[in-house]
Order: sequence, then C-alpha cells, then structure tokens
Amino acid sequence: MRSAPLPEDAAPGSPRTLNVRRWSLAAALVAAVLYLRTLGYGWVLDDYMEVVLNPFIQSWSNLPRIFGTTVWTGSGMETFLYRPLSQVTFLVNHGVSGLEPWSYHLANVLLHAGVSVLVVRVGVRWGLPVAAAGLGGVLFALHPVHVEVVAAVHGRKDLLATLFVLGMVLNHARARTEGGPWALLATALFGGALLSKETGAMGLALVAAADLLSPARREILRSPAARGLYAAYASVAVFYLLVRVRVTGTLGVPDTFVWDNPLVALDFPGRIWSALAVLGMGMGTLVVPATLSPDYSYDAIPVATSPLDSRVLLALAMLGLLAWCAVRFRRSHPWVALAVVWYFATLLPASNLLVAVGTIFGDRLLYLPSVAFCLAVSGITYGLYRAARPRVARIAAVALVGLLGAGWGLQSARYTGAWRSDIALFEWAVEAVPRSTKAHHKLGEEYLRADRPAEALLQLDRALAIAPSNVFAAGTRRQAVERLIQEHAELFRDPLGASLPEDRSVLRALARLMDDRGRTDAAHRLREAAGSR
Repeated sequence: MRSAPLPEDAAPGSPRTLNVRRWSLAAALVAAVLYLRTLGYGWVLDDYMEVVLNPFIQSWSNLPRIFGTTVWTGSGMETFLYRPLSQVTFLVNHGVSGLEPWSYHLANVLLHAGVSVLVVRVGVRWGLPVAAAGLGGVLFALHPVHVEVVAAVHGRKDLLATLFVLGMVLNHARARTEGGPWALLATALFGGALLSKETGAMGLALVAAADLLSPARREILRSPAARGLYAAYASVAVFYLLVRVRVTGTLGVPDTFVWDNPLVALDFPGRIWSALAVLGMGMGTLVVPATLSPDYSYDAIPVATSPLDSRVLLALAMLGLLAWCAVRFRRSHPWVALAVVWYFATLLPASNLLVAVGTIFGDRLLYLPSVAFCLAVSGITYGLYRAARPRVARIAAVALVGLLGAGWGLQSARYTGAWRSDIALFEWAVEAVPRSTKAHHKLGEEYLRADRPAEALLQLDRALAIAPSNVFAAGTRRQAVERLIQEHAELFRDPLGASLPEDRSVLRALARLMDDRGRTDAAHRLREAAGSR
C-alpha cells in the first residue's frame, strides 16, 4: 500500500467526507458503549484527593486559587504538579451533580469518545486511507491500556491533554498557512494541553515532526507565517513554565519514594537499563495487554542491572527495528515515520530516560502514545489486506484484526469491572502484579477501612515480606493488629480456652499474632482450626 497525503478538506457531501464521518461515529459509539457502565461507579484512588476532599472544585469563586496552586492543595497536600484545567472541569461537574460521581464519569466517557474521533481525523491527516484511519480510531476506543484513564475520574487530565494535543495537530497545518483565527486556535489548544498535564508539551514536538517529515519542509521552514506560529507556541510554552515554577517552585517532581519508582535509588547506568526494559514492556503491553494494573511500583517490575539483561536487549532490538522502518518507509509511506516519532516523543517525558519521574510505569502513560500504535496497526493491516491476492488471504487479514479488536474489547470490559471500587481494584492488582508491595499495602488499607482487619493483616504481611522497610505498610499493620486484638480480646486473655472464630482468614491472622507474641501453642491451635475448616 502506497499512501499519499490526502486533501486537507473535502467537499461536505463527498463520499470521502461521509466515510470519515461514519468511521468517526463508529469510533465514538464503541468508546461510549464500552465504558457506559462506569456511570454507576464510585470514587477510586486519587479521585478522593482531586475531587471528594477538594473544596476548591465546589465554587467558581475558587477559580483563582485553582490556577494559583498545585493540584492537591485544596485537599491539604502539595504534589509539585500543576494541572489546573482538569480541576476547572470538575467545577463544572460539581455544578451538575455535586459529589455524586455519575456526571464525572460521564464526562470521561464523552472525552474518550471525542479523542477516538480525533484519532480517525489524525489518521486521515497522515495520509492513511479512510478505512485504515477509521479502524485505527475504533482500535483506540477499544484498547485495554486506556481503562485507567477513562474509568477513574482522575484520568481526566490525560483525556484533556490528549484531546488538546490532537486538536493542535489537526489545526496546525491550516494555522501555519492561513494564520489569523486558526493560529490563535492552534496556540490556545497548545495552552490547554499544557494546563491539563505536563505531557501536553509534546504537542509542539509532534507538529514540528510533521513539518520536518513533510515533503514541503523547506518551504515550511522558510515561511514567515510558520515561523510566527512557532514563535507563538514558544511564547505559550515559556509563559506556562514561568507560571508553573512560580506556583510549584520547581520544574520537576523532587520528592519520589522508592516504593513508587524504584529507579530513583539506582545510579545513572542502572536507571537507563531499567528504563529501556520498561520501554520494551510498554510496547509489549500494547500488543498483548494481558497484564494490566493500577500500580507497578516496587517490586512489580524488577530493575535491570546490566545492558545484557534480556529485556534490555529485546527493547534495543525493537527500537532498532522501528528506527529502520521509519527510515525505510519514510518516502513511500510517510505515516510510518510519523507513527514512530509520535510514539517515542510522547512517551519520552515519563520514560525515566531523561530524569527519574514519579513512577516507574503506568498504563495511563500510554494513552497519548497509543494513538500512533493503533494507527500503525490499522495501517499495516489495511496494507496487508490490499496486498493479499488470494481471497482467503484477505479473509485472514480481516479475521486477524477482528480477533485483535475482540480480544482488546473483552480485556477492556474485564478490567473496567475492577475499577468499580478500591477493594475490587486492588484485589485485581495483587493478582496482576503479586510482587508489588504497594498493591498489597493498598489492599490491606481498603480491607481495614471495610472493617476486615484479618484480611488486612495478611495483605500487609505480604507487603512487608516484599519490602521489609516499607514504613507505610508497617504503620497500617499496627492499626490492623490493634483492631484484631480489640475484636478478639477474650482469645488473647485465654488463648487455649476461648472459643474460636469461624472465618479461616481470621484464624490465620490470629495465628500470626500469637507467633509474634511467642505463643506457639496457641498459634498451632489456630492453624489447626483453620486447616480443618
């Protein structure tokens, strides 16, 4: 398949325009239907800090404070993160439904549907055939790595940043040729992306890459209008950085715990090898999203200690292959080079390759990069379909992409169900990443909050077995122990004579406490009772 850039605009009633609209509608419907059930979900994870405990989003009179403070200041915590625009949208939601979560979830679903539509338009702008671009939008709507961004209200920042970046990319060509209101719109969209999340800065890299990879790049570089537009982008970026430093006091995120990102404890070479291993893992997750989790902190992803680590070698091989594809097909299929540059440019800020960031990895970090991945998959599939001569080969290509989409959709549906509550989410997490101390710790916290101290103790002991110096898990464990002792005071007074509870998990937890106190006889009695039930 040889792709060529398509016209910027087509007649409103042309078959091409109608096909783009049909595919856009299909992508939006798939996205909306897939996540519609989240409207009945509650709050999870950071939703509490960003919405429930944040009085700033309860009155429009707080708008200046939202733009003048960090993202969790309203809830009493400093984070060094400046993302005011998502809080502004929460203000709108609060006006609609107060602290009832349905309108917040509805907004996320609609934003994901809107982003899926723009993915179709970006594919068309890249020069992909309409069917390939449309398929890319549908695959984007379905992909399981997007569940966290859509199903959690705090995923709003990624949705907004991606929406604004795609809008900027789609308006850039017209802005640099026609200027005027189009230039103002593109610049405003860039500002919106920056105020939504730091990754919005990559919008500038994406439009620059598109111009540099364009056959008309020399004319673009010489154009006064294009230079003026880039000067406007640069002015917005500088103004944003000045405001951000003024509000946060820094350009980075200086305080990162090793439990959130184990790479902060490594020397420079170790961080690079591990970051490359994680980069390869991310690419693998996009292809086969079998392991998904809200948490990948210590020790879910073992660090790489050598460049000869098999994960590092595999990542380097994949990078080399993608770089070769970008160069090899740059002229015949320019969208290939665009997809490769898009993926790595948008992933670079959070990759830990430049600096150590707040997390080692997260599914949410793949939301913007996966635009390129989904369009590349659809472009390759369409090319195979067109190149296949026997009818059976074409049927096989259609079946392959159908199975891929169905598999992604089923996995998305499964994982979406885990986001209905914190307990369900971390029960999923400890199954997905059993070596994460934080996943076990958080599940223990939720069990304790739900008045299930015995189950909490078991999870907290697992968290401490993975990371004995995890002071956060140790503190929660002390609370669970106190609760169990209070609930079973008679047993601790007379360990051998008191009646025993029926629940096996309670018996096992009590046996652990008896061991801690040197009462091996009582612990043996409790374990025997647990084994017989």
